[in-house]
Amino acid sequence: FGYNTVNNRPYGIFQQPNVMASFLATGLALSGYLLARQPHDKYLSWRQKIVFLYAIPLITIPLLVVLASRTGWLGAVIATAMVAPY
Repeated sequence: FGYNTVNNRPYGIFQQPNVMASFLATGLALSGYLLARQPHDKYLSWRQKIVFLYAIPLITIPLLVVLASRTGWLGAVIATAMVAPY
């Protein structure tokens, strides 16, 4: 489609890399909040949800590194700091 991947950063469907990084930082904060709120049940469906919630930071953080967005990093750090005491 004419997109030069060597010179440009990836930003998906979003118009700017900062918008995608903010979206990823929001997902990181939500996964941390939902992990803190999960009850400890022994059912398989709960385990699948918890594995999914643990996979979100593993996927999000490398994407934030590739995007190299200061806005995304700032949002991720502030959101993580606010969710951590919870």
